[in-house]
This record gives sequence, structure tokens and C-alpha cells, in this order.
Amino acid sequence: MAFKNVILEKEEAVKWAEYFDDKYGTEGGFTGDYRTWNGLTVNEDQSIFVATKRVNHDDPQEIEFYYFWHGHLFSVNTRQIWVGGYLKAWEFNRLMTYPGLIYAYGIHLPEELETNQEQILQDFKSAMVVHGRKGIGTKGYEKLDPPLPHIQIRAEGKVY
Repeated sequence: MAFKNVILEKEEAVKWAEYFDDKYGTEGGFTGDYRTWNGLTVNEDQSIFVATKRVNHDDPQEIEFYYFWHGHLFSVNTRQIWVGGYLKAWEFNRLMTYPGLIYAYGIHLPEELETNQEQILQDFKSAMVVHGRKGIGTKGYEKLDPPLPHIQIRAEGKVY
């Protein structure tokens, strides 16, 4: 699956913000803020994308993402794992689905998506290979990172 990093014009970012604001309201934070949607890592048919939701400024290796997968919006809380100055992995602390966010450690999928968990995580990995270390559109990190084909996704004891 081919992904690319894109910077959206304000008008396009506003459309995404309005869509998610209409669909989810204020649940889970900044879905209605167009600045959230100014940079995406997206696949060709726009059925899957990743956008940086929040960077913990007290601990910059803790990063939360919006992850849109075939009509479902997730909040993914991760931690970067660095080894020898290189980003080795993104470790999942939490993956939760809008609406009805569950703020607890682990992967929380609605029943209809439980059989898709492996594919959801594999597609997230494919996006994160292109997303790079800092992604795009995050203040101060507009420069694109090179792809990271070696990157790992670690979730609930499994490595993808």
C-alpha cells in the first residue's frame, strides 16, 4: 500500500476539521481544529491516513495520533523507542475508537472491528514507514523525514 506525506491547504484542512467535528463533536479533543489536519500521511485512495494529534512537550517521545482506517477514526497513543540515535519502533500504549473513547492501556476496538485488528496494525505500520520520525505538519517539523522501512510497531507483546 503506497502512502505519501501531504500538506493540506487551509481550505482542505478546514473541510476535514468540519467533517470530524460534525461526526464526533468535541469528543477527544481537537477534531474540529483545522490546524490538526494540515499535514497527513495518506494512502492513494484516502481510505487510510495518520495525522499527529498531540506531542507531549514534557516527554516528546510520547506522541498521540489520529488514525483513520476505512471510515473509522482512532486515537493512538504511542511512545517512540530510540536505539543508538535511531528511531527503532513506535510502541502502542493505547488505541481507542471514536466515539466512546476508552482511556485505558491497550487496544480497544468495537466488536465489528476485532477480526480486523492485525490488518489495522499492519496498515498503521505501512503509514508510519512513510510518516518518519516527526511526520509532517507538526509545528517545527515541516521538513519530511526519509522513509523508515525498518520501523517496528509494537502492540500488546507483538511486533509488526
